[in-house]
Amino acid sequence: MMKFLLSVITLLLSSTVTIADNNERDKYDREVDRVAFASKISGTTWLYSWRDREYTFAFEPNGDISKLESWSKVKWYTNQKDEVVLEAPNNKMYLYFDTKVRNFKTVDWDGQDATGKIIFKDDK
Repeated sequence: MMKFLLSVITLLLSSTVTIADNNERDKYDREVDRVAFASKISGTTWLYSWRDREYTFAFEPNGDISKLESWSKVKWYTNQKDEVVLEAPNNKMYLYFDTKVRNFKTVDWDGQDATGKIIFKDDK
């Protein structure tokens, strides 16, 4: 009985270590994906479609948004792979990108659906 109990405890401990290792590895992989995604969209210019109008904006490498005056105080960052957060002084908007990073969907600051498509990639 004692050998059985020791075997069970050993198995549980090794399982816990494996789960912790897997969780750390998953966390690391998600961070690598997030940083790679940020690098991929940095320096890109997009056409933003909202309320039957189109606007041009760009993701600057320093986290600024350029080319769209009304978003001059908006900052961007990646929250996870395929997701960008646009952060204005009092609000946030989330952009959800397709797997090829050619289009995104969002709900605009005012609650209306909006979309975007890439029009330029600066391949420096």
